Amino acid sequence: MENNFTFPIDLVYLWVDGSDPKWIAKKNVALTAMGKSVHNSAINSGRFQDNDELKFSLRSVQKYLPWINHIYI
Repeated sequence: MENNFTFPIDLVYLWVDGSDPKWIAKKNVALTAMGKSVHNSAINSGRFQDNDELKFSLRSVQKYLPWINHIYI
């Protein structure tokens, strides 16, 4: 694919480690403060299992989008 851009393109990943205890605690405090209840299936640990999605996505960017200027995670 030919790059016809005349300006740099950056890529931003919005990613969080769903198994991080600090993040889980912050998330639970925020939900409680908002008065939100969450169904157990939505907070099941299997939902936050790391399947190396970030690694595979970054490899795809490297292979198919070499013209990306910066990657921010």
